[in-house]
Amino acid sequence: LIIARALEEEDINEVEIEQKVLDYRYALMRSTFEKKYISENISEDIPIAEIQSYYDEHNADFVLKQNIVRCLFVQIPKPAAGQDIFERNLRAYPEQSSISELRNYCTQHAIRSFIEDSVWVDFNEVIADTPFSDILDRTRMVRNSSLLESSDDDYNYFIRILEYKMVDDVSPIEFVQEDIENILINRRKIELKQELEKIVYNEAVSTNAFEIYSR
Repeated sequence: LIIARALEEEDINEVEIEQKVLDYRYALMRSTFEKKYISENISEDIPIAEIQSYYDEHNADFVLKQNIVRCLFVQIPKPAAGQDIFERNLRAYPEQSSISELRNYCTQHAIRSFIEDSVWVDFNEVIADTPFSDILDRTRMVRNSSLLESSDDDYNYFIRILEYKMVDDVSPIEFVQEDIENILINRRKIELKQELEKIVYNEAVSTNAFEIYSR
């Protein structure tokens, strides 16, 4: 009904509307053509040397806005069999206990666990829904102890801090590697668009497919 009423209005500039429709059609055609060319020619395999080079050149772009950690996190119900031994192994890791020992225990007893010692994670995400989230000075908490322990009515919580980076530190490359890969892939896409323009232009020049008029 709105469209029907709009068509009755004398001041609707249909020529202008048709031009906008045509502009959008051309933009959609171009975008589809470019996406097809990119999908057929892009390689998303980014060498680690290229990632490292970008990281080294753009350190200032990777300053942390949150505390991150490499850690082991475990939530165990009360009471849990063998918890004393588990605590000793967790405290002694990695010098005197193995990751497989910890994983085996968690498989049998843990409600939640994160046993990936090489992965950097946001510390706020680790402590979400745990008693640790009530502590305001989290920077001090991370710096002052390599093994954090807490509990509530039903569970015991353990966080073994292996390494940490604080707000305003430069992020470790592992934490931003995926972001860098996406940046480099997007850069390749832009280069392929420019390459496509040159190919089309050069082909048109060689076949006299266009003329340039001057006033």
